[in-house]
Amino acid sequence: AMLAFEDDARVQSVGCWSMVNLVLERERRRMITALGGYDVILGAMETHSRHENVQFRALFALINLVAVEESSGDNDEIENLNKKPFDLDECHDVLFANVARIASLTISAVVSFATNSKILQRSVIVLYNLCLNPNHIPILARVPYIQLILCWMIKKEKRDRYVRKTARTVLRRLFSNNRRLPLDGKMEGINVTCFLGEW
Repeated sequence: AMLAFEDDARVQSVGCWSMVNLVLERERRRMITALGGYDVILGAMETHSRHENVQFRALFALINLVAVEESSGDNDEIENLNKKPFDLDECHDVLFANVARIASLTISAVVSFATNSKILQRSVIVLYNLCLNPNHIPILARVPYIQLILCWMIKKEKRDRYVRKTARTVLRRLFSNNRRLPLDGKMEGINVTCFLGEW
């Protein structure tokens, strides 16, 4: 349905919402990954970048979809709908290939809906879950404006301690070699309030 009605924001919103719970289970998460779940969710975010509900629900689905999954040692191959094995390594490969795109769209959602606390909360969790995998960190660190956005969250999101704490954790994981992180909302001469504005 999401592929058939890509331009319908309501369909995309409902579709993303349905995946929030579906991807909680390992088998379903791998199946959705195998069937192109990342492309569908990220495509919805790109097509409906100004639709608040689509962005919120897509981020919510991504939180669970990008969650770190370790090998259990047993039954590491889950069969998809075509009865072809889709193992954990393949899941990791698909996620790895989409890390930069996920992070970029997450940042875009923050910029577009900077006053929506629910979107900020989901956005920082997505970034946090991504950075739990050490292999993702070099990619995330190169995503444009990620450092700036995290610094802004730390400085401006005074009403939500969780957002501030999580943003600081992500920032430190991504830039642990930089002992003088800019926590004043500025980076490379760019003031974050130029495009996010004062609260």
